[in-house]
Amino acid sequence: MAQSNIRPDLSGLSDRDLVQAALPQLRRVRDDAIVDMQAHVPVDTGYLKSTVYADLDETTGVIEAGAKAHYALYVEMGHRSPSGRWVPAQPFIRPVQQKYRST
Repeated sequence: MAQSNIRPDLSGLSDRDLVQAALPQLRRVRDDAIVDMQAHVPVDTGYLKSTVYADLDETTGVIEAGAKAHYALYVEMGHRSPSGRWVPAQPFIRPVQQKYRST
């Protein structure tokens, strides 16, 4: 099979123009990131899963993702319980961040 890669010349575009051109893909990444985080989040009551979010700044192309539950960081990073026992991390944000880092 013959194959060729065609790369458009984007050198004349501003950063804003590039972000605007990529918005459909960025929106898809944002939506996929939410689904992926929800698939990895540990569920007890379901509250943590319900607070998972990803916001896209459509002017810069930056996607901010996380969870709004007050204890999300403790689940993500692990923590020491009141009894002194170490509760291991159950990452659900970092794996998704790594997956989409180069996207």
